[in-house]
Amino acid sequence: MSDRVGLSKQDAENLKRYRHNKERQLIESKQYLQYIEALRKSGQIPTTLIAFEIIKTLHNGMALGYSNSKVLSVLPNEIGNETIAVPVAALRALITAWDDFKYSFPADMNISFALRSDGNGRNPLTKLEKLKNDRYYTRCMIEMRTLAKLDGKKLTVARAAEEVAAENSVSVQTVKTAYSKHRNDILKVLSEYGVEVT
Repeated sequence: MSDRVGLSKQDAENLKRYRHNKERQLIESKQYLQYIEALRKSGQIPTTLIAFEIIKTLHNGMALGYSNSKVLSVLPNEIGNETIAVPVAALRALITAWDDFKYSFPADMNISFALRSDGNGRNPLTKLEKLKNDRYYTRCMIEMRTLAKLDGKKLTVARAAEEVAAENSVSVQTVKTAYSKHRNDILKVLSEYGVEVT
């Protein structure tokens, strides 16, 4: 026997069972990801878009109490099955920025992901690259001076800075400034690994 909307009693029971299924979010996530994977395969959306949606699905599934393997089971087979562990805080930061980008008008990735300069200097990506380089120059200088000491030679800060600058095609002042700023931090890290350098 059917009711007014054309559902049989069995259909109505099945719908109720589906609505109260404790894994409903996983089922719906799987359907959504399969749909957008088909869009990706046909070239209608970029891989990066589905990647962000997968990250969001994984995070949200874990937040709802599903096991990692259970959440991974909803991913389309085309994605593959290789995984890595990532801190939740890192995923949450990406998801928050992604949601901000998706639901902002006008959508601006530089604003949502905080990639634009605050007006007082370099943008965050440039700052990060400079920090990475500065710490590298500092480690090189510390290593050079330490190895020279082990060989019974004295290598001055000025001479080490010249060598590091020449090897990396940067100014001597850039290397000296980096060394002055990061030396103590690098020495502290080395000390934590039992390497005492003075």
